[in-house]
Amino acid sequence: MYPEGIGRFVAEELARVAQFPSDVAFEKSEYDARRTRLRSAMADANIDVLLVTAPEGSAWLHGFTSRVYEWQASTYFPPSAATVVTAENDTMFYVDSALHTDLIRRTSVVSDFRPVPESTLTTNTTGTAYVDFIVEQLRSEGWHSGRVGMELWSGIPNPAVMQLYRDALTDAGYTVVDATDVIRRVRRVKSPAELDRIMRAQRAVDSGIRAVQEQVEPGMTEYEAHGIYLRGVMDGGGEQSAIHDTVYAGPPESFGHEVSSRRYRFDRDDYIHVDGAAASAGYHARACRVLTFGTPRAELQRLNDICAGALEVLTVVPDAGMPFSELDRALEDYFRKANVGGGIGFVGGYELGISMGADYVGEFVWGSTLPERGGVIEAGLVTNVESLSFIALIDTVLFEEKGARTLSELPLEVLPVDASSDIG
Repeated sequence: MYPEGIGRFVAEELARVAQFPSDVAFEKSEYDARRTRLRSAMADANIDVLLVTAPEGSAWLHGFTSRVYEWQASTYFPPSAATVVTAENDTMFYVDSALHTDLIRRTSVVSDFRPVPESTLTTNTTGTAYVDFIVEQLRSEGWHSGRVGMELWSGIPNPAVMQLYRDALTDAGYTVVDATDVIRRVRRVKSPAELDRIMRAQRAVDSGIRAVQEQVEPGMTEYEAHGIYLRGVMDGGGEQSAIHDTVYAGPPESFGHEVSSRRYRFDRDDYIHVDGAAASAGYHARACRVLTFGTPRAELQRLNDICAGALEVLTVVPDAGMPFSELDRALEDYFRKANVGGGIGFVGGYELGISMGADYVGEFVWGSTLPERGGVIEAGLVTNVESLSFIALIDTVLFEEKGARTLSELPLEVLPVDASSDIG
């Protein structure tokens, strides 16, 4: 109990916070349609109950987002959040710490929130007590047996808590099965509302790259240029992406996965990759362009032209229903005719959509040199596309009924830093 004066202040603040407006990303009807599709997929997979533990799964189902998911938390703070969905009826409830009560109200449309006992700002429950609470909730709904699906390929919860889940559910008489692909597959094809968010994210990426082109200077560190990129993303209406984007000098095979350096300062002879991503309501888009401080060397220009030509092939060849293997062969043929040497050219991508930190890679991947995995092109699939031939051009691609289109409005050319008026 707080002393009287402080207690009154706390009560007033909690009442004020309760009036804050909601910040849910989509209309309730959008979330209802997603849940219907998921329940149908669960029935097809013979899954009675699904425990959605990946943060992006809960965000996709009902909107909840946070900046704390306990990816690498202390053992004192075990991951304690799951959305529970059943195939036989429209029951859905969310289990999480009571600390998130107001956050859930503001960001989620879920109407049935069940806080874990003894989980507040100053108290916490154990992993065992948490999973026992989940089992108790399942039994309270009359589910005493059946197949319970879990996202075994998700990083949330961590392996220790996942094992607690499996042991507790098995001991209680349930059969635990992997349902990772069930929810990921339903999320793959994007609705019009999701595509709108991806387009917003793409405009923010383009804004960030334009900002670097307009403001980067020789002598500036990569880290400083990355700051310019992030400011441009925010000015373009975007959010920071779930994974660290980067600005770096040199080729991607050497530096593409590094964090922008605080030490390396750009030289006037450098070529710069602005490898960007941005999000809108957690939905991601990407682009990467090469910048130079002056006229690019002929070899660099040739490599950029090769990468750009591959992206143009991508916009012409695919149709919905075509096996991805046919697109892969067309791109392999393109690089062969471009005479860049065996194994040097590559075009491929990974699924984009809603993702929460610290990664944005979805389930589906494709590529001109990757082993064939089967599957066909589907209208509404969104991936990034990386065109690599020593340098990198990256974009976001939307596959449509006829053809595909890259979403960035940036030209597919080496962008001169001192000619910002030429970028459209």
